[in-house]
Amino acid sequence: MKTTNNSKSKRDKELSKISPLIRSIGYTPNSSMCGDRPDICIPSFENKEIGIEVTDYAERYYLKANSNEEVRGNLQLKAYNDFEKILESYIREFDNREKDKKYYPKDSGYRIRISLAGGLFPYIDNLDDYEKVIFREIDNFLFPTNAFIVNKFIACAEADLIPNATKSVIDYQLGFVESMTSVDDNIILEIIKEKNDKLLKYKECKSNESIKEYWLAICLPYRVQDETEKYRVSSKIQTDYNKIFFVQDCRAWQVK
Repeated sequence: MKTTNNSKSKRDKELSKISPLIRSIGYTPNSSMCGDRPDICIPSFENKEIGIEVTDYAERYYLKANSNEEVRGNLQLKAYNDFEKILESYIREFDNREKDKKYYPKDSGYRIRISLAGGLFPYIDNLDDYEKVIFREIDNFLFPTNAFIVNKFIACAEADLIPNATKSVIDYQLGFVESMTSVDDNIILEIIKEKNDKLLKYKECKSNESIKEYWLAICLPYRVQDETEKYRVSSKIQTDYNKIFFVQDCRAWQVK
């Protein structure tokens, strides 16, 4: 079969992604391990040929802000959208509250400027708890009290009067918002189900008769953290892959 430049480039990228796994079993990654069968084939490991299917950890579906469009695999953008929702909610609450005239002498709009502390916004499904924390931290700067608060998200907040404005606005540097998350069981289940279908096709193909074991390598993005090395695929998940590995940065470890 003729190999196109695109397919060769794809296989080279896959080989590069799981090179920590290849090295961990004593091989030097090279292009001969690529083929038109599973993504990577190792000709001889423990006296048997290994076929490795490579896939990326693709994150959940979600609705884009102000849209019905479903987007998958960009948790970074979701963190932006969720953080914006919290700040928009804060502005509404800020404009509706009865302000202390000591700090805000006129009933007008204000420009609130926020600096983020560390830039981390850990994404979770329920945003209510984070909203309460962020509200409290902004208020800590705009409506100071004697209470001591250690801010986790907001490093500084300032408000300036906008002449003749009826609504307030909020400024912050979007690029500093980052999301960190843990492994999602539902995503792993979805990946394995999808790859199980592919595995059946591999096993039916005569050109793969020499392959004695099939492995699945799931490449995690850097933002997937929270004790990932302790994670194990549930025994309730049915699969004919002999082994499943996570690969992240320069590490690889078996999870099933």
